[in-house]
Amino acid sequence: MDPIYQPNLFGELLVKHNYITPEDFQRCLEIQSRMEDPKPIGEILVEQGYLTKRALEHILELQRKKILEREQAVLGMTREEIRHRLGEGNIVDFLSVAAQIKASDLYLLSGHAPVVRVHGNLIDLPWEPLPESRVTELIYQILTERELKALQEQYFDFQFCFTLEGVGRFRASLFRHYHGFDAVFRIIPSRIPTLEELGFPKVVERFLHYTRGLVLITGPASSGKTTTLAAIIEELNQRRKGHIITIEQPIEFIFESKGCLINQREVGRHTSSFSKAFRASLREDPDVIVVGELRDPETFSTALSASETGHLVLGTLHTTNAQRTIYRILDNFPPRMASQVRGMLSSALRGIICQQLIPAKDGTRQYLAVEVMFNNPAIANLIREDKPHQIPMVIQTHRRQGMILMDDSIYQLYEKGLITYEEAYARMEDKSRLGKRNPKQDLFWR
Repeated sequence: MDPIYQPNLFGELLVKHNYITPEDFQRCLEIQSRMEDPKPIGEILVEQGYLTKRALEHILELQRKKILEREQAVLGMTREEIRHRLGEGNIVDFLSVAAQIKASDLYLLSGHAPVVRVHGNLIDLPWEPLPESRVTELIYQILTERELKALQEQYFDFQFCFTLEGVGRFRASLFRHYHGFDAVFRIIPSRIPTLEELGFPKVVERFLHYTRGLVLITGPASSGKTTTLAAIIEELNQRRKGHIITIEQPIEFIFESKGCLINQREVGRHTSSFSKAFRASLREDPDVIVVGELRDPETFSTALSASETGHLVLGTLHTTNAQRTIYRILDNFPPRMASQVRGMLSSALRGIICQQLIPAKDGTRQYLAVEVMFNNPAIANLIREDKPHQIPMVIQTHRRQGMILMDDSIYQLYEKGLITYEEAYARMEDKSRLGKRNPKQDLFWR
């Protein structure tokens, strides 16, 4: 595994050292794309007469050095420093280093060196491959008797959160697969960031003023939904008085009651299911109900009912834009209930925040792209009339009300030169907006 995959680096170095023009490099990329069994681009450049083998070796060496420099910039320390800090290689050492380099995740994989994800990049730590027996030993170092029993009872597929004093808080996902027993640890920030620090536009604060209705935070896996939800809860905690009940699996961020009273319940530890805890919460005098994930028809139904009866309901979904979010909710109900559910949703919904995290060109950070939809009369009418496919058009025409289309957010990041063409192209719905690719920009993107 390369330390960091930098798709434009090879082309940048070729042009910088006057080996080739951007246009000629693009021609070679097009030759590569037409091959049934594509050769490495370096071989094609040699065959086409643009490079000698010696020049290719020179560029590859420069690329290797540049990758190591960028890796050090991402990690904030050299591989030698990391190796020293890993000490004896116990679980605390691995998690401490992951937290120090501000990784989002640590992977302990059977037969592989430990891996961290930093700003979206997967990077091997300087350590020998871990046999399955060692991975199992490391995992057992943090399990309580209750968690070990739960792991064994759930067929070696288990999630829980834990805190290491002086290190941080982590969410562990343990599972068995073809090659052995593995674990992925999500590093939970010690401080809950604000919406502004996360990169959200000011208009998102409008969601903090609602006292009833349904607000959804959506996005693909690892897009920061849980952190956004935590930021909103903390803002409510500081700005108003009330009772907040959260239903999570597992509990990640731990809140301290400030302006609000906050009760956090964990599925599997404090309750048997999301739906059961949600129904029970309606009898516990809440002002705000937070559901870690809306995942079944019963939970969706309870969320709609609760948001119609004077509660503010916050929840997350794995959808990529507002249009798909509406379809996802409606698809959870049988056709005979479609009209009734559309009516309830059109009146209960307050808005949707969709988000993605996109790697920067240099790999040293990620940029937030967002879609923001507020439920106005036009949106509500589209939901009632079963026309969610027209929602993007309404978002565009109501930009003055603060609505933002995901494509617009992504395109602005690309236009500012913050992300590559390939990242924008992969994520935008209307790819034609990018126009014909400029060969002088994002040179090596395939």
